[in-house]
Amino acid sequence: PTDATISPTKVPHVHRVERLIHIELAEKRVLDRGPCENCGKEHREWFEIEATRSGLRSVDEVIRRWVGWGERQI
Repeated sequence: PTDATISPTKVPHVHRVERLIHIELAEKRVLDRGPCENCGKEHREWFEIEATRSGLRSVDEVIRRWVGWGERQI
């Protein structure tokens, strides 16, 4: 199936999984961006990656690995 046909599921331990992803991607985090122009909050989940297939693949691999880990923790 294509990504468009896969229905979303809830990831167990989602807060822990998100935190682990953020830790692994910390070196790519955008710092000192200031408040968001749209909502006024300072977002911590902005990351700067290379705009290439390999850059996207590397982030996708991190996310898929930690989501898989979370799903195995049931």
